[in-house]
Amino acid sequence: MRVLEAEKGIEAGHLPFLDKDIRNFIKSQSSIDKENDASEVESLKTKDRVEVATKELKKVIHYLKGMHDVQENSIDLEHGVLNVDECDVENPITSKTKGRPRGSRAKGGVEAAKKSHHCHYPNCGGTDHDSRNCPIKRKKDSLLASQSSPNK
Repeated sequence: MRVLEAEKGIEAGHLPFLDKDIRNFIKSQSSIDKENDASEVESLKTKDRVEVATKELKKVIHYLKGMHDVQENSIDLEHGVLNVDECDVENPITSKTKGRPRGSRAKGGVEAAKKSHHCHYPNCGGTDHDSRNCPIKRKKDSLLASQSSPNK
């Protein structure tokens, strides 16, 4: 600070900076210089890496150009691979899974004593369905639909 005042001919205390401001400025400049030096070293490293990579790529390209062309007609099936026409696709093998099988649940006494529900559609009385999905009703509805004509 005093050196600046003496060089420029400025009276003491007229500079707007404090001593600590100048010290901080000098420290920040030195850290910027170190970062610039580090980036220069890193750029030199990357330049070297690029040069090595391009040399290796040139070697690979030269090697590939020197190889003989592969004829497309010379590709044969591998040993043990069947022709597509001779291949039969079968159902997959079912695996034994964990847990109780679906149909092996034992019914309790009350559940076993219950009467099974039956269909209330006329002339049916089946037990495995109700009137909404009755097979007799479906047959009758399909017959009626086929007999009716759209030109009435």
